[in-house]
Amino acid sequence: MRQLYFILLTIVLSLAGAPLPAQGCLNDTIPPDPLAENGIVRSLLPGEAATIRADEFDSGSSDNCSDTLVYRIELVSNGGGTAPSDRIVVDESFPGTNLIRFWVRDEAGNWNYCMTYLLLFSCEGGTTAEFDGLREIEVSLSSSTGTVAVSPFNFLLSVPPGCGPYGDLFIAKGSYAYDQIGLLTPNTSITYGPGEVGVQQVTIWGFGGTSLYNFQAYVTVLDENGQGGGCTPDAVPPLMGKGFTGHAVRVNPVAGQVVVRAQDLVNFAMDNCSPADSLQYRAVWLQYATGQVPPFDTLVIPATPTTDAITQPVELWVGDQAGNWNSYETYVLIQNDFEEEAFLSFGGQAYFDLDANCLESGTDPPLAGLPVEARLFRNGQPVGTG
Repeated sequence: MRQLYFILLTIVLSLAGAPLPAQGCLNDTIPPDPLAENGIVRSLLPGEAATIRADEFDSGSSDNCSDTLVYRIELVSNGGGTAPSDRIVVDESFPGTNLIRFWVRDEAGNWNYCMTYLLLFSCEGGTTAEFDGLREIEVSLSSSTGTVAVSPFNFLLSVPPGCGPYGDLFIAKGSYAYDQIGLLTPNTSITYGPGEVGVQQVTIWGFGGTSLYNFQAYVTVLDENGQGGGCTPDAVPPLMGKGFTGHAVRVNPVAGQVVVRAQDLVNFAMDNCSPADSLQYRAVWLQYATGQVPPFDTLVIPATPTTDAITQPVELWVGDQAGNWNSYETYVLIQNDFEEEAFLSFGGQAYFDLDANCLESGTDPPLAGLPVEARLFRNGQPVGTG
């Protein structure tokens, strides 16, 4: 798996125009950014304490060689000020999201860090493992503040027993399934403002007995006059692809080609309206397009059984009933030896975490096909960018 990871990383870096890393490593060096997972989630009983080790935040991808790296963590929020240590001890006085600075040192003495989090549940009992509540709610911006706060309890049909006011539920903007640290961090409430009128996706965390779980829900944000939340008819949002991951396919060894439907590239959170999908989908291979190639509902690309894993940038188009078209750049990963582990580490959440979590260097993630631009068209004519 480590060899497969290196191959995939090399391909992505080459597509992004970045210099290729040398094969192997000297003195167990670290990459420009430490590779942390999507934080750590723990549950504590009242009066219980837990020891969190620094190496628990390592995704396993940080280390390109045998593990001689040194790990340290420090608590940034909830008092903060702790010196970097190989472990910290937390109890129920640290509920909710605790921001963590994750440090990594290599044999050459280089230190680097990125921000991650520790989410603590500290109540006994909690909600039921099966969420019993609303999947969609509607709120309006305050006429005095221009904002509105949303808590997980806005979604519940009844207050769960056994916990304090926010003891066992947390909420975050966006989709946990496609989390990028810094964009999605669980908290006791979230706030929307004037620029967020419309349908917004959220993730809610719950703790039921000994089970931790999360689920997706939606918030329709209306303006101060109760307007702006719906869409008619089945319109596409101004920015396509919130919570988008790309798509992985396997080469057909007989046909010698890859076939991808445009609809395969769609995350259905894009559609803010009726479940009966009336949107239209088209796509075009960017790398293989010459001149004014129109987008198609099905893409066919030549490939052989010996084709190595490769990322192909794709432009996805979505049209609604009102005649609005919107484009969004994403990608398709073509590979032969398809393994679920490889897909998860490359085409899904884990790969997005590779660099998107740690932007201390100020550089963007080196992934061809990340959402970089969205263009809004009406009747085939551009009317704005996002």
